[in-house]
Amino acid sequence: RRQSIGIVLFGIVWEAFSLFWVGSAFFATRHGPTFGPFSLFPLFGLPFVLVGLGMLTSPYWLTRKARRTIYVITSQRAITFEARIFGGVNVRTFMPDRLTSMNRKERSDGTGDLIFEQFRESVGSGTQTVRRGFMGIERVREIETLIVSTLLANRTRPVQTEEIQ
Repeated sequence: RRQSIGIVLFGIVWEAFSLFWVGSAFFATRHGPTFGPFSLFPLFGLPFVLVGLGMLTSPYWLTRKARRTIYVITSQRAITFEARIFGGVNVRTFMPDRLTSMNRKERSDGTGDLIFEQFRESVGSGTQTVRRGFMGIERVREIETLIVSTLLANRTRPVQTEEIQ
């Protein structure tokens, strides 16, 4: 929730500037001495307007994704079911040997993430960190205890916890 609030607040500033830029460019091309391709100059701001709309609507998309995600713990594995945007379901299975380095990130209200695996992935010219597991769950400590007692009872694992403000 805190992340989406930050995204929305930044999105307000981004969108206001983008709309101002597009409006100014449109006004300048309509009331100034412009010709040829320069009359299309305001269109270059439209991608920025769309990015701003994406930031402003991020709480909706995050809530929609959360409502279309199911987490399951069986006696043999942990499973995530995530609905895809255009249909279908991504199913990820985490066997006990993949859970031994599980990491809990807990917020002060008891919600948080149980991260089963984390890695860096190339995206365009940069990289991003991919985290997989049970994300944004209530009573995260109880779920971690359940996984440990059900799937990791006879295994050792390092304790990795992090409190999020």
